[in-house]
Amino acid sequence: MSAWQRKAERFVSTYAALIMAYHLVYASGILTWLNIDLGGVHGAISMGLLMSLLYLTIPAKRPPKAEAKSDGSTPASESRIGVLDLALAILCLLPPLYYTLNFERTLYSSLTPNTMEIALGLIFLFLLFEGARRAVGLPITLVGLVFFAYPLLAPHLPGVLFASQVSGSRLVGELYLGTQGIFASVANTFATVIAVFIIFGQIFDVSKGGNAFLDLALSFLGSKRGGPAKAAVIGSAAFGTMSGVAVANVVTTGTITIPLMKRTGFDKDYAGAVEAVASTGGALMPPVMGVLAFIMADFLQVPYWTIATSAIVPAVLYYIAVYVQVDLQAAKLGLVGLPRESLPRFKDVIPQAWPYFLPLLLMLYMFMVLGWSATRVGFWAVALMFSIYAVTNTLRTHDRNVPRPGASQAIAEVGLGTATAFSRAGKMLASIIPAAGVAGIIMGAVNITALGLRLSGSLVTIAGNSLFLLLILAAFACYLMGTAIDLVVIYLVLAVLVAPALVKMGVLPIAAHLFILYYTVAGLITPPVCMSVFAACAISGGNVFRTGFQAMKLGFVALVVPFMFVYHPTLLLRGAPTAVAFDVASAMVGVVGVATALEGYFFTGFIGPLARLVIGVGGFLCIYPSAMVSILGLAIMAGGALLSVAEIRRRALARTGAVRSDRRGVGD
Repeated sequence: MSAWQRKAERFVSTYAALIMAYHLVYASGILTWLNIDLGGVHGAISMGLLMSLLYLTIPAKRPPKAEAKSDGSTPASESRIGVLDLALAILCLLPPLYYTLNFERTLYSSLTPNTMEIALGLIFLFLLFEGARRAVGLPITLVGLVFFAYPLLAPHLPGVLFASQVSGSRLVGELYLGTQGIFASVANTFATVIAVFIIFGQIFDVSKGGNAFLDLALSFLGSKRGGPAKAAVIGSAAFGTMSGVAVANVVTTGTITIPLMKRTGFDKDYAGAVEAVASTGGALMPPVMGVLAFIMADFLQVPYWTIATSAIVPAVLYYIAVYVQVDLQAAKLGLVGLPRESLPRFKDVIPQAWPYFLPLLLMLYMFMVLGWSATRVGFWAVALMFSIYAVTNTLRTHDRNVPRPGASQAIAEVGLGTATAFSRAGKMLASIIPAAGVAGIIMGAVNITALGLRLSGSLVTIAGNSLFLLLILAAFACYLMGTAIDLVVIYLVLAVLVAPALVKMGVLPIAAHLFILYYTVAGLITPPVCMSVFAACAISGGNVFRTGFQAMKLGFVALVVPFMFVYHPTLLLRGAPTAVAFDVASAMVGVVGVATALEGYFFTGFIGPLARLVIGVGGFLCIYPSAMVSILGLAIMAGGALLSVAEIRRRALARTGAVRSDRRGVGD
């Protein structure tokens, strides 16, 4: 790397860190205390800064061998950021600057923008589409262009797609300056809640919190059968509650767990699948569920904690299913755990790990007791995480064999680590900010043309007033769009177009949106485009499709339970306490039953197709949140268990008889 490239890389990293420092200052509320009101323009400022950073980190054409890093950028030595990229980065700042300086006037000029506003709007739309192509891919750009063109073409389209004429100037004005455009609600969510929790996740990462959680899980489970895989499930779940970013979770914990799983006897495809599924669950597990949950809270206009509490039971069921299948798979293969002496000891790990539970407890307290907003909670979680990082790094709690640094060295190390975390957070947020802009275009186009209202009624008609068929169509749409489009855009398209139809058919709004969220997240482990699986295979060396299909089996709860909580939201903790308690307990039993049927192993032995079918059917009925259906399911599962026990005993007796016969033959 040349001296110029090193200087450029340092400049970009510093710029990224300063951008995230601004976001954290805004989240702190200090600006409001100083009577500096940026509430209406913060989303525009954020998007302008992050778009300029995107053009400084992601070149127009990546070299063939340049693999993206976890923050979405390419290695500095392989990126070719030229003069044109620098010019585009500067240009990204001008439209948001105009919007910020003229905010009060633009509130009234979105319907009739002047020539300069139209030009600035078109420039920023072009930059947004090109940024989306660079960061996410061509498909998301094409989706954005389709929705941009739709209001202009709607008068010439048939049926439900028909809408009144919208002029080009009004369309650009609404998207650039309007309250439902690219600087509106989605951009504000990215600029506040998502930004602050990405900072939190990166500080957690540089402080080695993920390693501490994984060591803790290994100290408990590493010596059990399938121990490394079980540790991956628990460790990734714990890390996921803090980060909420599936692919980053895979990369962080998978580099340790996947080789350990392979060493103890799991094949490379299964090891990759376990890590992919366990890490993806982080986007479903409260308190930090990831980008989509924050967008959902903003979309539904409910406190984030309402979303998180509703998601607890399905997330727990998800991890129960993964854990049980891992245990049964280990039993089938006759695997044992790692030697105790090769594992971290609990008494050594707990001093390292316990501080990292404090942010989790603090978030729960602030959400549940104080009722604070997600942005405010995120800020104080960052503050606590920074304090933990500073103390643990200074005291060397993560490695007591390394001598403690002096005061100046400790300050330098913590400062450098924090700057690195902020820089990574900035690059990560820059790599996904185009999705927020495209989502703004989609929402703006839908609102201008009122497409959502017309389409929801048409979908109900197409489904023949059948809720089940409508759910199937929604799930299929998630899968189909997931082959080419960013998760944020998938969720928002279906939230705007399909969720209203579900609500119209009597589904609770939160259940409708969680259904869409679950099937959107499931795309991370569902072939052909399964980013968590790709990340895991890069470590395991496994086949993507074989790993992906294993991951689908392990993560079946993400595909089944959403149908259940749509019909009966007791699984979302909605309803009478007794009904909720019974349905949740029954669902847990059912998940174990389905996991047993999928693995074909019952406690101590293999079971045949009939027993698997009976237990599986009973398990599915138990998951269905209805007392009568669940009781029937429990009875069927009991019958399947008896069949399994009888089959295992009959096989054992046959083996014993064969051994006796062999011995008798030898004696003769």
